[in-house]
Amino acid sequence: MYTSEQHASHIQRELEKYSQSVVNELRKVTQFTFHSEIDLLDFTAFPQVLDLSITMFSMDRDANEVFGEECRSDEFAGSFTISKEVNYNYLSEEEEDAFWEFYEENEEVEEAEHKAIASWFYSCWLEAGGSSIKLPSYFSFHDHDLCLDLHQNKWISDGDKWFE
Repeated sequence: MYTSEQHASHIQRELEKYSQSVVNELRKVTQFTFHSEIDLLDFTAFPQVLDLSITMFSMDRDANEVFGEECRSDEFAGSFTISKEVNYNYLSEEEEDAFWEFYEENEEVEEAEHKAIASWFYSCWLEAGGSSIKLPSYFSFHDHDLCLDLHQNKWISDGDKWFE
């Protein structure tokens, strides 16, 4: 038998394997000089089946990515890959069918999964010195409504980040 809490706990253990790599990439971000047209940073997780990739997008308040075609050579604009593949699959082949049946029957499992991943990312953000970044910064899951305000460690509606 599975529970959402057990699943989240297993995910957190698997994610720890990637922490140092993510911290290292986030430290690079803290050293960027951002183009003046950038209003916020959007760290987006793109989940697949028990793995994900994370990309940072530099955005303006109109929800457009800032590419910085007119950037100086010492400025950053555009996107930056934080991690190409974070695999948090802890299931054996024998467990998979029972787990996916449990997953489909319990809506709270995905929410617990997202909170575990966001908590892990936030820890990496803090360790990397992310709070030194002056731009508003958010962590979200692609095509989901909520995002984590990384400076305040609170969940907000994805739409609200464009108006703060």
